Amino acid sequence: MADESMTYAQAGVDIDAATTALKNVGDAIRASHNDRVIGGIGSFGALFDARFPEMERPVLVSSIDGVG
Repeated sequence: MADESMTYAQAGVDIDAATTALKNVGDAIRASHNDRVIGGIGSFGALFDARFPEMERPVLVSSIDGVG
């Protein structure tokens, strides 16, 4: 079996469109941030200071996987 690879574009993924979409929603995303949001847009996961009283410095991490 030949090792065939394809580019993202050949697979139907438009990286430029994804980048443009993120730029278009960036302000709305940042407007939802409060003092418990750790970090910014573009990281692997979103970090949130959970502040549960029974835990020492808990951080919730959420992620939506992209292509790749």
